[in-house]
Amino acid sequence: MKKIPQRLCVSCRERRNKSDLIRVVLLADGRVEVDPTGKMPGRGAYVCRNNECLEAACKAHRIEKSLKGISQEGMSDQLKAVMDQAETRNTTSRKPESDLLGSSGSAHTHMNVTEDKILSFLGLATRAGQVVSGADAVSAASGKNKVFLFIVADDAAEGTLRLLKRISEDKGIPLRRFSGKNKLGLCLGKRDRAVVAITDKNFADQLIRLLNEYVSAE
Repeated sequence: MKKIPQRLCVSCRERRNKSDLIRVVLLADGRVEVDPTGKMPGRGAYVCRNNECLEAACKAHRIEKSLKGISQEGMSDQLKAVMDQAETRNTTSRKPESDLLGSSGSAHTHMNVTEDKILSFLGLATRAGQVVSGADAVSAASGKNKVFLFIVADDAAEGTLRLLKRISEDKGIPLRRFSGKNKLGLCLGKRDRAVVAITDKNFADQLIRLLNEYVSAE
């Protein structure tokens, strides 16, 4: 029987299956970063996927102290985003579509989805290496069938929007309008970006859910 790897939570100090924990990694430059893939190179620390452990770890800076590194701004939001992603994936896999839609036939809406939360999650996907941006790079990635979601800024040029809509229709890739070029660029650590493509299905599914809820809450 294959042994299930276990790790120690830096918050509650209990050993749990590695798959039940979120990994945070110490980068070469001394920064501490959330590792949504669990595969980033570097020394890692782990925290349970529950609000109590996450909040305690962030409040007392237990992750940074364990790794002797410098945390990134918005660490708590990044940790919760990874937890939300896993919970959504687990819920979707075990519930039939009728349960997900509910008795009214419309998806359950969380009213606390904000523009900043979505931008933070986009930044997380970027650091995980699952985002390409800019019209040329996005077109190239879609040509290799490596794109699962297009995000086009609300203030993108009409020509750019038409191009992405055509690719979206031809390849069946979801497209969403969101935020502005400046904010999209900032969350990616770049200059203004009119178009963004998500190259990981799990990240794309989570972003589609967040974007749909954000629109519903407006």
